[in-house]
Amino acid sequence: MVMSARTKKLFKKNKLDSHYNPKIFTDTEPLYMQLKKAILEDIKDKKKGYKIPGERGLIDKYKVSITTVRKTISLLEQEGVVIRRHGLGTFVCNSKIPVQGKIFRVHLGMHYTPDKIFHNEVVEQFQKKYNNIKIISAEGLPYDRVDYSDVDVVQYARIFDKNNVQDFLPLNDIYSTKFIENELNIKRFSPKIWNAMKIDGKIYGVPRVYSPLVMFYNKKRFDEEKIKYPSQNWNWNTFMDYTIKLTNVKKGKYGCAMLPYMVNLLPFLWQNNTNFVAEDGTITPDGVEAMKFFIDIFNISPVLPNERWGMFELFDKFIQGEFAMFPWTSSFLCYLKNKAPDKKIGILPLPQKKKKVTLFSIEVYCISKFTKHPKIAFDFVKTLTNSDSQLRLSNLGRFFVADETVLKPDVDEIFSKELKYSKMSSLAGNKQIENIIYNFFMNLHKNKNFDITKECKQLEKELNFVFQLQNNKFKPINFYG
Repeated sequence: MVMSARTKKLFKKNKLDSHYNPKIFTDTEPLYMQLKKAILEDIKDKKKGYKIPGERGLIDKYKVSITTVRKTISLLEQEGVVIRRHGLGTFVCNSKIPVQGKIFRVHLGMHYTPDKIFHNEVVEQFQKKYNNIKIISAEGLPYDRVDYSDVDVVQYARIFDKNNVQDFLPLNDIYSTKFIENELNIKRFSPKIWNAMKIDGKIYGVPRVYSPLVMFYNKKRFDEEKIKYPSQNWNWNTFMDYTIKLTNVKKGKYGCAMLPYMVNLLPFLWQNNTNFVAEDGTITPDGVEAMKFFIDIFNISPVLPNERWGMFELFDKFIQGEFAMFPWTSSFLCYLKNKAPDKKIGILPLPQKKKKVTLFSIEVYCISKFTKHPKIAFDFVKTLTNSDSQLRLSNLGRFFVADETVLKPDVDEIFSKELKYSKMSSLAGNKQIENIIYNFFMNLHKNKNFDITKECKQLEKELNFVFQLQNNKFKPINFYG
């Protein structure tokens, strides 16, 4: 049998032999799912306690990578088919192999303690209601690494656009729009948030939490430098002034962690009354000015991105006072409450320029278009997002839930006010554009003697090239970032 180009690429990547078992390697579905089916076929007549081949044995037999083997065994263990005993091996523990279609998989966020507690509670509650199926709850991978062909319900963290909803089942393909709106009681949600769930009249998700981007500041750092706290109406000039005063590179102290990502850049462009690119594909003079301000902040307070940092490492460095300010969403408060509730942390709107505006992010629950249980999936999403669940999530410490009837006035009011001035953009999180922007600012950081106008002209060409590729057009798209 002749290998396809995709299969050859997989062999090269995983350093496998050039021959392969055609029973496993096809291009129709993920390798780990094909391996799972093969193992189930091999053990269907085996009794409980039968020892299956080890990792090396499976690699040699099926010519797959160790990553594929481990993912497959973990999946079989989650489903109760096998059990791993350290130092002894992997054994069949369920002689009745699960019937295809009887498994209901949910892929939920587990990064924060409140999320983990909440999701485990809902899964347990839902399992009692649907005792004829087995619910498998997986630890949340980044949304762009989820295999949607192997999941029923997934938590998603991007603004919807036509390019990123192809793997999701519109809710109004399951029930009528009127039924959905009544069942979910959408009056609980801000119109801005609910409308973000829709593309061309199709409803692709239900909101769980959302938050405008705000500026957090460490009051202890300000107190140490004997600097007054910023006011609610601060502007770019005062922000720059604070950044300079609070930065001492020799001591490892920085004014602001303004990492070079789209989520941080976009609000500064909007505040200067411009979009990411104009309708004709150019970066306007106001856009150039915003870019210059952004790189100046970055160069004055060079908190450089570190591949070893995760989100929590960034949070810890801020709490410890390594940098005095950083822009983030309300999710930081969730971490702060559990990690350092006694820390003096302030919250401000982003500094303003020509207009007051910020960006908001959102987390939603979606149904995979590959689900075999669409109505059960809808019921699960409804259970996750009803008022009782939203109140429970809020009480656990997850600030700013989507249901406005359960908002807490003490903290949530700050974010609720900022929502009025917030915009959304699917550019934040677009990998190609993120990479271009990251490299753009890192190059300007290394080369201090740059002409920002010339650099932005070069950036236009790269961005237009990406837009053309993404939209199959040979001209810049009308993209209002």
